[in-house]
Amino acid sequence: MIKTKRYKTGLIHRLKKAEYEQGAHAALENAEEFMALAVFCQEREMFAKGAAHLIFVLEELAKAAILRLKALNPHICVANLEDYFHKHDVKHEGVSRMVAVLDANESPTTPEPGESLSDGEKFGRIVLVAVIVLVVVFLLAKRKEARRREGLDDDAEHWLGNFRQFHEQVRQAGLYVEFDEPTRTWLKPSDAIDESVFKMVLKQAQDSLLAVKKHLFSPTASAEWALAIADALSDENILTRDAWKQVQPTENDLCENHTPHAL
Repeated sequence: MIKTKRYKTGLIHRLKKAEYEQGAHAALENAEEFMALAVFCQEREMFAKGAAHLIFVLEELAKAAILRLKALNPHICVANLEDYFHKHDVKHEGVSRMVAVLDANESPTTPEPGESLSDGEKFGRIVLVAVIVLVVVFLLAKRKEARRREGLDDDAEHWLGNFRQFHEQVRQAGLYVEFDEPTRTWLKPSDAIDESVFKMVLKQAQDSLLAVKKHLFSPTASAEWALAIADALSDENILTRDAWKQVQPTENDLCENHTPHAL
């Protein structure tokens, strides 16, 4: 059953296909530039700053992916589209979900319709997720004696089950100096993130960048394929035009200005 919910209906929902395309490519370019900065930091052994820039890569990929989906098929309605530009948790969850779906579905660039990831590649993805979980544990252990920034949860089980907060933790820890009153200690980014952590996040960012470019930005990606990807996301905020009308049938239809011939 589709949940009834009220959403914002700003101009960003009514852009032309070309405008969504421009935004998608701008965000992708920005992600690639952040990747270059992360590698620059790595070469100078500034691993904490580099890891933070890798989180920026993932955030920009989230924007690029959702805008490209809109450009491919204007009948796809993204109710929380504004949040991809203002809320870190939405971007972190959005890119993780998108990459998982892209890897599990057929690529528009694959000449054989039934071909998808090999068993080895799928196993590699599973291993990567497991490694990220271990990184979370590592971060918790590394800073066990220091209080985390106000508002962050110290519960290990919470962190293990919430990769959005893991991404946010890396972003915060990689950028800022903290003062821990109980230990009267200044905590530098390098106290939380070393080369091993950087390499773990680098692998995730590289794989995500590759997946988004290979699948979503393929010149053979079609409107029908994009619709299948949107459906596979299982996100209540991403609906088809017809499904949207079921939850908000009056005033300011998010897809109101898009007609079939626009595809």
